[in-house]
Amino acid sequence: MGFSALDPEKLRKFSIPEIRENWTYADTLFYNLSIGIGSHHLAPEELKYVQQRDNLATLPSMATVMAHPGFWLEHPDSGVDPRCALHGEQTVELDGPLPAEADIVSQSRIGRLLDKGEGKDAILETITDLIDARTEVRLASLRRTTVLRKCGGFGGEDLAGNKPATRPDDPADIVVEFATLPQQALIYALNGDSNPLHLDPTIAANAGFPGPILQGLCTFGIATFLLAEAAFNGQPERMRSIGMRFSSPVYPGETLQVAIWNNGFFEVSTAARKQVVGRLGTFGTTG
Repeated sequence: MGFSALDPEKLRKFSIPEIRENWTYADTLFYNLSIGIGSHHLAPEELKYVQQRDNLATLPSMATVMAHPGFWLEHPDSGVDPRCALHGEQTVELDGPLPAEADIVSQSRIGRLLDKGEGKDAILETITDLIDARTEVRLASLRRTTVLRKCGGFGGEDLAGNKPATRPDDPADIVVEFATLPQQALIYALNGDSNPLHLDPTIAANAGFPGPILQGLCTFGIATFLLAEAAFNGQPERMRSIGMRFSSPVYPGETLQVAIWNNGFFEVSTAARKQVVGRLGTFGTTG
């Protein structure tokens, strides 16, 4: 099935809605559960993520669902055929540990719109700031790229110089695995991701996939959890940044393998298919 042409002027003028949300301990608890923490067996180190108490642990990746504006690309005024949209890359920069509850305001804007050429993809960059509405202090800055498949050729900025990082030559220092659930995409969708590509087999098939694919941000959350436990000694509050490029789809029920290098790189693959799905992610710490 072909996609409708991109209207770059409509897209650049589109105003992404500002969202205000009263984020609660229950929302934090649900996010942790939605990425699969505690879904197989409740290990002692996982209790801090799933017990509702004053020091409920938060992950940097949770910033991607707080005061989320939803799948705004499906709005007719966006100038985008929503069927062509795939999450390409996500980064989160924290100004401090995320609170488990707060009044959150998200303010999003469209950044660069890159053009791979006629018949090829376009790349949309979206930038979001999360603000604590009570203190007016910024909590996090998010940068998201969306691949608009076969929507290039409109004369936008090209991709020259936009080269990915180089994979370390040495073997990974840590390798960990995590089995996703067959219903993982259905659960994660309750965080506000209404893209039917993750839920409807017919729409997934029309987009060229054998079935619904797992949300990239769910994979991102799983990788963040594994990094917090394996590379940060179970102290997610030390993490200040994480970013990952989504290079291939994950199907709910697959086991993910995360390779971690101590120099701040990680890579996510499917354990059975040996397919890299999260290419050359990076993470940073307070020290």
